[in-house]
Amino acid sequence: MRNRAILGTLVFTSFAVYSALRSPVPGVNEPHYLAKAKHFWQPDWCRGDLFLESSNPHLVFYYTFGRLAHWFPLAQAAWIGRAIGLALLAFGWSRFLRKLVPTSRAALWATWLYLALAACGNFSGEWIIGGIEAKVIAYGLDFLALAFVLEHRWTAAALCGGLAVSFHPVVGLWIAICSFFASVFVLAVPCPVSPADSEARHRPATFAPATMRQAGPATAAFVLGSLPG
Repeated sequence: MRNRAILGTLVFTSFAVYSALRSPVPGVNEPHYLAKAKHFWQPDWCRGDLFLESSNPHLVFYYTFGRLAHWFPLAQAAWIGRAIGLALLAFGWSRFLRKLVPTSRAALWATWLYLALAACGNFSGEWIIGGIEAKVIAYGLDFLALAFVLEHRWTAAALCGGLAVSFHPVVGLWIAICSFFASVFVLAVPCPVSPADSEARHRPATFAPATMRQAGPATAAFVLGSLPG
């Protein structure tokens, strides 16, 4: 427990420092998200602005984080939102990595390697750690969902995945689709098992529920989590 807390704290600190140095407030998309969020809760603010009065594509984000922009100046709301979003991201990321690598030290090095690669460039203009916006929350929930998958906690994984869709449909659905095809691949491709490891023959596939009794509640949880978005 102590090692997990230390790892989570170090990952969060790494994310926060990277966010502050690489993307000072206001970061990418923060003016759009926070202005829309403030206007959502305070319609008289900048009334008549065409952008602010357009449709709200990230309604769940405005409902949950919009109050920050209403209660605090936009710059303070950005920092508070980043702290919350990066805390969730660090929690999901570190929990997921602990299932993939043998030690907390390896997980921390993997975190720093990712940040170093992200500092050199990104793919298709995409990023995870920067300003606060809906995708940060979605990625945090999705990493947590993947960790739950590796723990065979299907309902919790599906609920987190559904909530990720609610916050950011593109991020949430892409990861859900990739997870689905990974499950199909694991089920379709037999894994070689040593004759001496008789227990392994009876273990459920890592990325898929073992029975429909598990799949049913998981599907319902995913749909329920994604409905608000």
